[in-house]
Amino acid sequence: HALLSARESERGGDQNGDGDTEDLVLELHDARTGGTRALGLATGGAARLLTDLTVVALVDEWAQGTDLNGDGDLDDEVLFLSTPPR
Repeated sequence: HALLSARESERGGDQNGDGDTEDLVLELHDARTGGTRALGLATGGAARLLTDLTVVALVDEWAQGTDLNGDGDLDDEVLFLSTPPR
């Protein structure tokens, strides 16, 4: 697996649900199948693939379009852990 980042505008639409197509979003690519899964997370690039399917990333609140840590602003980067679907 490989962790990729892509512009929403190059992927055909809003990938993180914030109403625009301007963000850099994370995707998980499976080289065996050729499939790519959008993670729905806007990031400035600070992300790592920890295991085959587990991703840790700093998500930009402003780009994500929502206050992720409940402090009343969109000025932060919030740590996310994305695990494989079951």
